[in-house]
Amino acid sequence: MADTKIIDTTHAEYEDKLATWERYRLAYLANDEYYNTTINAFSSKEGSTQLAERKRQAYNALPVKNYISALQNHTWRKRFDYEYEANNQLVDDILQRNADGKFNSIFHFHANDILKWLPTYDTVWIYTAQHSFQGEITLAQQREQGLNPYFVLVSPENITNWKLKEDSQTEFSQVMMKTWEEVEDEYGFAAFQMRYLVFREDVIIKFDEEGEEVERYDNEIGKVPFVRLTIDESFISDIVRIAAAAVNLASGNLNFLNKSNFPILTQKGQEPLENFNAYADTGVFVGEDGEMKYLEYPTGSLDFNENTMKALQELADRAASQKYQSIATKMTQSGESQKENFKDIDAALAWINNTISEGLIQSVKYMGLYLGVGDVELSYSAPVTYLSESPNEVVVRAQNMLDIAADAKSVEMQAALSKVAYSPMLVGFEDKAQILEAEAKAIEDDKGMSEAMSSAEAEAVNLMQNIPSSAGTLDTPDEG
Repeated sequence: MADTKIIDTTHAEYEDKLATWERYRLAYLANDEYYNTTINAFSSKEGSTQLAERKRQAYNALPVKNYISALQNHTWRKRFDYEYEANNQLVDDILQRNADGKFNSIFHFHANDILKWLPTYDTVWIYTAQHSFQGEITLAQQREQGLNPYFVLVSPENITNWKLKEDSQTEFSQVMMKTWEEVEDEYGFAAFQMRYLVFREDVIIKFDEEGEEVERYDNEIGKVPFVRLTIDESFISDIVRIAAAAVNLASGNLNFLNKSNFPILTQKGQEPLENFNAYADTGVFVGEDGEMKYLEYPTGSLDFNENTMKALQELADRAASQKYQSIATKMTQSGESQKENFKDIDAALAWINNTISEGLIQSVKYMGLYLGVGDVELSYSAPVTYLSESPNEVVVRAQNMLDIAADAKSVEMQAALSKVAYSPMLVGFEDKAQILEAEAKAIEDDKGMSEAMSSAEAEAVNLMQNIPSSAGTLDTPDEG
């Protein structure tokens, strides 16, 4: 028996979920491959040519993408509340200007890339990569040439095997990734060949698609620079099945309309069927007296299908809402925040985005190792809630806060309350007495007016928000 090649080894979870991940990806993209794998034959009597034509004419009746875009759009609306900052200036410059090697910021990478595919797949990977270069050059020369490390989002379909370090749930001792390498064919044209990269703490080995070693490199940072993000279950796991039903229903409707001038038409009037002289391209018949008469289209089935399509849309919306509720239960809330009736999407997004941020913290550490600047820390501030308020609700809430500010004794407190009056992070406020009591206490404990007002401002903001919002203080998911 031949020895098993390393590229043929796969993680048990990869084997178990590969087909599912592919289905989720196609449902999001809704491309030709999606229709080819989703639209079913009417019956064994439908010919392959007719089925192929129906697939060619298919359209996306219930876009799965919309449900993922809603998560992204909700996060983009809060983009000014997200603040990523590294404690090293060089690393921070990269994060704010070119975190992904495509001149996008770390927040853009978070909201536009990770938040697109993490809820879709249920798992994604962040690979902290370094630009390749020829010869030996110093770190200073790398920086001058813009050869900075950058983040790459890798779909779970391309990470075939992995092994965690002993006694760690976040760092890996080995990861194998599928990738494509551009080469020249025998005629000098560009061609792509599959490669497998095996990352270990001491070495990186490249294999071809036959499992033969091609190259190996020293791992200069002594770490496997991968972070695995997971939310346990895809957000669209239920929606994809509903969407598939909608696509098949829409395909049947199109088929009906395309063939509605053919013998499926029904008679209008009482003339015997044998007297009809129906024309397929006109939809009319000539009666015994030579008078031109019209046939009645059987639209009842289309009306039924239209109602069914609406029902499928409502069912998909309910499935999305239930998914938010399911994810929301993983959000551990403080005693005060439990009193708030947060919308499900708020808690769900808080947990998902916190998961992403925690993954980026680890990825930035690998970036610091590539740059030779040590163990870099990434701090972040992010909104814990994502309340969707109407403009009128915002105005009312802000006015209440300004009314409290009017009765504050100090200019500093008035300024503090006015500052947060229109803050999108504000999730609510206590009554006037509590906030003014905080100010009075600060003045009573005065060690200096400036310090007292600073203390009162901080306490007032905490009272109004009820939830900590400082960097890195978001609650962690409940494992239960």
